[in-house]
Amino acid sequence: METSNTVTVTGRGAASQAPDTLTLNIGVEVVRRTLTGAYQDAARSMQAVQRALDGLDVARKDSTTSGLSLRAETSWQEGQGNLVTGYNCSCTLTVRLSYEDGAQQAIAAIVEAGGNDVRLNGLEPSISDPGEVAEQARTLAWADAARNAAHFAQLSNRRLGRVLSIEENQGASPNPPRMARMEKASFAVSMPIEAGESSVGASITVTWELV
Repeated sequence: METSNTVTVTGRGAASQAPDTLTLNIGVEVVRRTLTGAYQDAARSMQAVQRALDGLDVARKDSTTSGLSLRAETSWQEGQGNLVTGYNCSCTLTVRLSYEDGAQQAIAAIVEAGGNDVRLNGLEPSISDPGEVAEQARTLAWADAARNAAHFAQLSNRRLGRVLSIEENQGASPNPPRMARMEKASFAVSMPIEAGESSVGASITVTWELV
């Protein structure tokens, strides 16, 4: 039987860093008796939220409006079927904030500005420039691959020779953990927002020559 002259292994590594950016998913939702009233009040609330962000010097380029929805609210009535009881208007604003610029104060200002119409759908911490921590993860992944390959070579009474190929596997980095969802909230003071750490992972597949 011919003996293989190569060994292929996969190495994995992960490195962590405190995130410096917080992405907020903010919703505004109102229900009014008329379609026009729902739309106008939702617009006023969103404008109030945007003014609050302007007052905190949050750049407009860091805010994105999306998901405008207008729909009728209905209720089933015996003998009458579905009756329109009001109209719902909602929209979403995604905002990127820096922890250093006071993310928790921004959240308090948003809730105060929008009042009961505000929905805070999610907070997602992230690393704005993950290059350095990604390099650390690759270094650890390489060490893991080399250790495994050396072990296999030892088991087969061979030694590692040249590296014949290196492939970085996609999708190795885990997503930053989402923070707890909060909605229909109102805060008189700033709620502490702990950054924690975000992890960046790396996975590589390496083939060595066996000598």
